[in-house]
Amino acid sequence: MKPQVIEAKRLEDAVRLFQEKPDISWYVSGGTHLLKRQADSFRGRIIPLREMLDQGIAFEGNRCTIGAGTTFEHIIETEAAPGPLKEACRNAASRTLRCMATIGGNIAAAREDSYLNHVLTALGAEVELFTLRQETERMKVEEYIADKDACRGAVILRVGIPDCSLQVVHRRSARSSQGKAAVSIAVSAAQDTVIAASASSCGLVRLSRTESYARNVQAADQQEVLKLVAEEFIPSADITGSAEYKQYLAGVLIARALEELQGGGRGANTQ
Repeated sequence: MKPQVIEAKRLEDAVRLFQEKPDISWYVSGGTHLLKRQADSFRGRIIPLREMLDQGIAFEGNRCTIGAGTTFEHIIETEAAPGPLKEACRNAASRTLRCMATIGGNIAAAREDSYLNHVLTALGAEVELFTLRQETERMKVEEYIADKDACRGAVILRVGIPDCSLQVVHRRSARSSQGKAAVSIAVSAAQDTVIAASASSCGLVRLSRTESYARNVQAADQQEVLKLVAEEFIPSADITGSAEYKQYLAGVLIARALEELQGGGRGANTQ
């Protein structure tokens, strides 16, 4: 049985179609996550959304709003788009992939090795949803990821970033440019410190105790950061490395990010 593609002319119709058979229905925008599966192993109904979603970036002061259908490549090519987000999009090394993958789709897929979700969390980004009740609702990206099962069926309309000038240091550690990430981390430290990390089994995690420690010191001690990260960040072993290796790697990357932000590196948006 091959996937069944069901066309909808309006967003309201797409949501209604989803509600008819929610267990086997999937929305598709760029399709880079869902459609890479073998056709003979995929069972379900596909509801294309691409033509119904905004595909642009609007600015109001330091705030920017990005349509959910906006591709990685469009974000990269938009000069005023947040630097950390552009760098995160460049982690998708294939230009073909970047021209297909959308910001809304990458968030909705909620992959543990997402290109964007750790960076969006550090940026304080929020999503605007069109819910199954056909109402709009806003929530932080990290809240959406944490409650993704409850949000299933809602369509991401837009992504809002409150301050495009916010400095974020982020790293994505993978064996190759197209390989699955062992660990992804992002740290911001403007008015508040935000530390997000993701890896297999634990998904996206806010490291609240590490954040609290970093807020209260002028220069974070690497050994203390390693200890705190190991207590809060609990990944599992897979082909990308052991759980202990991922904890250590996340700790080192976060300690270096804090050093850059707390020291002289506040002006640098780095990858």
